[in-house]
Amino acid sequence: MHLRDSFILASLFATTACPLNPGTTTDDAATTETTDEPGTTGSTESMTTGLANTPPTAPVVAITPASPTALDDLVCSVTTESTDPDGDAVSYTFVWTRDGVDAGLATETVPAAELADGQEWECIVTPSDGIDEGPSGAAKVQIGAAPVVPETCADVKASQPAATDGAYTLYIGKDPNKPWTAHCKDMAAVPVEYLPLVNVQEGRNFSQYTASNNSPGTDVRTRFTHLRIDPITLLVDIDDVTFSSSTGQLMHGQVAVTSMPYAVAEGCSGTEDSVANVDLVGTPFKLKESFCTAGFGALGGAVLGMSDQVADLTGGGGCGWTSPSIGDTCTDNPQNKNSGFVLDLEYIDPFDQACQSHCANALECGIFPDLPTCMTDCLNVKTGDPECDAAITVTTICVSMQNCEDLAKTLYDQMFGDCSDERMAEDVPCM
Repeated sequence: MHLRDSFILASLFATTACPLNPGTTTDDAATTETTDEPGTTGSTESMTTGLANTPPTAPVVAITPASPTALDDLVCSVTTESTDPDGDAVSYTFVWTRDGVDAGLATETVPAAELADGQEWECIVTPSDGIDEGPSGAAKVQIGAAPVVPETCADVKASQPAATDGAYTLYIGKDPNKPWTAHCKDMAAVPVEYLPLVNVQEGRNFSQYTASNNSPGTDVRTRFTHLRIDPITLLVDIDDVTFSSSTGQLMHGQVAVTSMPYAVAEGCSGTEDSVANVDLVGTPFKLKESFCTAGFGALGGAVLGMSDQVADLTGGGGCGWTSPSIGDTCTDNPQNKNSGFVLDLEYIDPFDQACQSHCANALECGIFPDLPTCMTDCLNVKTGDPECDAAITVTTICVSMQNCEDLAKTLYDQMFGDCSDERMAEDVPCM
């Protein structure tokens, strides 16, 4: 059956506390004594005046919202109550300051009409037990403060000191329109960034050194799930195997090789018998630089696809390899893991990311002959017309489908409703 061109186009596409007065005393009985002048006859009188009062502790205070704009009311609240050692009831007084000056407001709420962009507001809450005031608690907010747009995991840690290892959204060049998901590692020390890979099944995102008589042992294959990436330069450290697993072991001269760097196909059999794969589909990155083939009698090369998000590598020769290159520089004996940050990536426009994802699905089923054709059709409906909306609707449904028959059925159902079965069977109008 054949999908018409018009049908395809429409379908695929965030307390301070005053210290206690050093003169504060415990609740011992207070005694006053009166004694006659020396040399006179008299007596000493003693009078107990009662227990000394102990003021309440400082409260913990918060202002909501935590990141207000000039359109928000500010509400100050006590999140952890003061306690009074004497068991007295505690009440609070509220004082607000605006840019360090008393704002003349003594309520829990500051109306939005009082706010302006860039101001700093502080709420100071003082507890009292009816006799003495205790130390104050305070909180501050900035009005209209710009949202945190972290470029690195260190930026995340600076804004969230308690942040732990895990996934965070970073932004290329701190541009809010260029987000990507990073795995931040070592957040308790010096944070580093990793790019999570989507396609980690067998045959995707692996490197291999193929064993031979010249490099005896078993094939060494290393499979990667995350790549160590510099979030500023977008260079990948191909030697970092933190998030990888390896099988096999062979000898390269007198050195045992048990794992391989990312994006390397190497062999010493005299033939082009080693393979590797780079697959960035599902991430917002593509390959910027190409690959090189080097070594003794080197054989092999790289074939790029999916708009430079995929590369299939072959390598070998007398003892050769295919690996990433930057400019005219090629890696040297990559199995020694001395290359470092050499794989250069480039950020992809978010809309193009969506188009590539949609087109990848369509290509699996042969609906389009090649990626450029699919991308062209997708970009032609980039303006947000109904055809583009239809594309997003259909492909969102279909993206989880791995079988072409289901994809075709969904497409026909979307277009023809009750007539879909007949259209699929005969590709003729339903009468």
